[in-house]
Amino acid sequence: MRALDDPAYYAARYEETHHLRNYLADGLRRALPGSEIVGGAAANWLLCCLPTTGEGAMDAAALLCRRCRAHHLFLRDVGGLVRVAVKDRTTLDALLAILAAAAFPPQNGQSPV
Repeated sequence: MRALDDPAYYAARYEETHHLRNYLADGLRRALPGSEIVGGAAANWLLCCLPTTGEGAMDAAALLCRRCRAHHLFLRDVGGLVRVAVKDRTTLDALLAILAAAAFPPQNGQSPV
């Protein structure tokens, strides 16, 4: 565990996570229009409060998580909020594409979650 003795390593990881968290937040705002994105400055995750269209926040979050599972993307429904972990850029790009498709499925037109 030599990495534990390397403050520069952890400073670099913190900085990388900060940039990836901002990238994810911007992507979530595009993939899930109208959502409120919440997360602490040092968190390696973000919470999405989805806009509701009559179903209620808990139903919308559960529905989005279920649709994402069909694409092997496993998100956490946290009491009506969707928790999304910060990952590497390639994984985030795939995650955001799945989220956009799950939020706006092709059947019955382009209706949000």
